[in-house]
Amino acid sequence: MLQKLMKLTVVTATLMLMTATVGITQNYDDDSRYEYNHSSKEARIDRYLDVVLWTNHEDGEYFEGDNIVIKYRSNHDAFVAIYSIDTKGRVNLLFPSEPREDNFIRGGVSYRLPDGYDDYDLVVSGPEGIESIQVIASREKFPIPDWFESSDVLFDWDDRHEFMDYLNQRYFVRYNGQKFAYDRSTVYVNEWEPTYFRPVYSPDYPSWTLSGNMYVDYLWGSSVYINGVYWGVTPLYVPRIYVGWHTMTIYDNYGYCWESDFHVTRYHTVILNRDIIHPRPGVHSKFKEVRTVGYRNPAKYGYPNYKKQVSKMKTYTSKTVAVNKTNVNKNAVSVSKNYVRGNSKLVKTNRGYETTGISTGKSNSKANTYRKYRRNSYDQSKSKKTRSKSSYSSGKSNSADRSIGETSRKNSTSSRNSRKSYKANTSKKSPSKATKVKTKTKKSSSSSGKSIKRSTQSKSSENTTKSSKSSGKSKREKRKDR
Repeated sequence: MLQKLMKLTVVTATLMLMTATVGITQNYDDDSRYEYNHSSKEARIDRYLDVVLWTNHEDGEYFEGDNIVIKYRSNHDAFVAIYSIDTKGRVNLLFPSEPREDNFIRGGVSYRLPDGYDDYDLVVSGPEGIESIQVIASREKFPIPDWFESSDVLFDWDDRHEFMDYLNQRYFVRYNGQKFAYDRSTVYVNEWEPTYFRPVYSPDYPSWTLSGNMYVDYLWGSSVYINGVYWGVTPLYVPRIYVGWHTMTIYDNYGYCWESDFHVTRYHTVILNRDIIHPRPGVHSKFKEVRTVGYRNPAKYGYPNYKKQVSKMKTYTSKTVAVNKTNVNKNAVSVSKNYVRGNSKLVKTNRGYETTGISTGKSNSKANTYRKYRRNSYDQSKSKKTRSKSSYSSGKSNSADRSIGETSRKNSTSSRNSRKSYKANTSKKSPSKATKVKTKTKKSSSSSGKSIKRSTQSKSSENTTKSSKSSGKSKREKRKDR
């Protein structure tokens, strides 16, 4: 019996061990790389550590092929890591870029990526979409994942921010309860205009509250100068240009020049095409450097692959024209414009081409309806305010207040009537101009009598003043006696 009992206990123990191992393997298999592991190490927020991250464009808007500069700063000494999720959903480690690179930074010092000593640039790649950048900081060292060359992690969640929280928790925590500080920045990537060249001059991209954009449509390869600075060749798209007056100079391959001032309006697009640009011989620029150089060969000045780019643009324009079934001149390039914002009419003035009003178009109709809506809402708010005031006064006024109001109204009406009657009496009493002239003529005939009357009147007035003075003295004397 004892042997049988021992065998049964051994069998039950082995069965229990088998079920436990099966359960463990099932839990391990269920825990995939894209789910929260509750048994993992948890991070905490460091209340005394603050880290900030921003980019070189204020509004975070970039075009495909632009160079991006990432800037970051911490209020205390800390260890930092930066990664991004691009428009395709790929996770890329930006800093540190090598396994042996030191990621320690000093507090209160602003850093930039890439630095001036780095031998690489960060270039924005397409397609069009949103890219997120995350910075992680801690006053203690933390592990950095092996994403230096590439990572197999892809964003396939519904919420981007939740996925980044999961990455911060899973890959960058050394022990349970380690304290961190975080910050994020969003970058909006736009595809470049396929039928326009990029500016050689890299302008500052201010916010849309201070700038507009511009298209220059003219013959292939004409040199474009703005305010005496070489920007590139036509057809040229300028994504941002400051609000105000600028000077445009264009030299074609024949050496002919066209120069004029133009005005840029906030959040509007300026389009300079062949209807406006007319280079002529004998015209010279007012800028000395531009006048001496004139036309520049695109292959030597900023566009080494100029012929290949032109062939690509022509193939693209031919495809778009075939789709639209329209005839386009070989020299003309203005086929499609993807970033026209509130196109404004250009009117020739004494100074140059100035924007006046808003022309027709989709964006313009929206602007007009927005203005109308604002005015209507403002008028409605006025009427509501007046109604609410009147209802409030009528609802809370007592009978005594009403009687006081009625008496004040009556007094006001009576005062108005008295004023009217006074005006009528004064108008009746005051003689007309003709009667005044008659009386003057009559009085002039009797000048001697008038002089006598004046003398008598003056004497009587002197007597009255003397009597008033004597009466005043007597009163003073009586007061003194009392």
